[in-house]
Amino acid sequence: MERAFKIGCSLIFFDSHRVPHEAIVTNWFHGGLDGETVASVQQKHDDFADKAGRPKTPMSMPCCNVVWVSTDTTKHDNYGRQIERQSSCQYGGQMYVPYTGMCWCWPDELEEATKLAAKAFAEAVAK
Repeated sequence: MERAFKIGCSLIFFDSHRVPHEAIVTNWFHGGLDGETVASVQQKHDDFADKAGRPKTPMSMPCCNVVWVSTDTTKHDNYGRQIERQSSCQYGGQMYVPYTGMCWCWPDELEEATKLAAKAFAEAVAK
């Protein structure tokens, strides 16, 4: 799977209940990313670190705005099932406690992200 920061690309959004939804990106934050691949942005990040004499580190994934088709069957109008929106979603893999909700992941990360979300929920309930 090509991982690219494209408007209209598909990803997985985890809502506040840690339920994953197939979503479409309507905006990437930090400007200038539309169409760039993760690999090219990471290369720019690494080049900057080299020039600055800093160690190479993984780049921070940008936040995005997303839309998805509501799973609530009562949210229906003349156009069909209504859409829902979320803004400023951060990448779940870079959260202090991964995938605790209101975040996104790449579609090929869904299985691992779902496991991490379940683990975080179980640990929170145990406290």
